[in-house]
Amino acid sequence: MAEDYRKDARSPADFMAPWLNLGVSAQASAPMVKAAMRFNMELMSLTGRRMRAYLDLPSALVRCRSPQDLAAEQMRFWQTAARDYSDSSRNAMEAWTTLLSSSASLTNGAAPADRDFMEFNDARDDEAPARKQASRRAA
Repeated sequence: MAEDYRKDARSPADFMAPWLNLGVSAQASAPMVKAAMRFNMELMSLTGRRMRAYLDLPSALVRCRSPQDLAAEQMRFWQTAARDYSDSSRNAMEAWTTLLSSSASLTNGAAPADRDFMEFNDARDDEAPARKQASRRAA
């Protein structure tokens, strides 16, 4: 039975090697996942608020007794919509900002590369008057 044992068989630790650092990568990506979940939650809450407002609109319009009441109700509806969209877009952008800043911090401690600036030589002083004189010639 000892002859059936394969000499090239790997140990169980060899099979676990890819999974040993999984916790480290999960901790590194946690801020990104949290920011993405926050963004999705904001979109779902906006959808819920606006659906509720649209569903409540017919009952609010039935209560209107004059054209002024109708105009006031419409104005209230659109003001609430503008406020909801404004708040949600601000919160969504905060979530994206967090997401992008957390993904930028995952550079494994590498220093950011220095910027490479291009320098352009200015026109020489002796060429500048020649160009100005040429542009002032009469036709």
